[in-house]
Amino acid sequence: YVLGRIAVDQRHDLVRASAWFLTAYRETPSGPLAEESLARAMELEASRGATGPAASLAAEYTAHFPLGPHVARARALGGGAPK
Repeated sequence: YVLGRIAVDQRHDLVRASAWFLTAYRETPSGPLAEESLARAMELEASRGATGPAASLAAEYTAHFPLGPHVARARALGGGAPK
């Protein structure tokens, strides 16, 4: 997670940042930063115009965090209909 923050905040490398956030999520999917890591990766993919990956991550976000703070954004990116 920290490496993702460095990549985006200091290096402005959206691709690498997204990869680091996904790594953080995949390595600890139930950890304290899992939800935020997945949301950041989703947002970075969307912000760089990668609609396919953003939609895929959005679907994963809504499946794993249906009550998460980023669920409305995830649904807007193609992550499923409201329940």
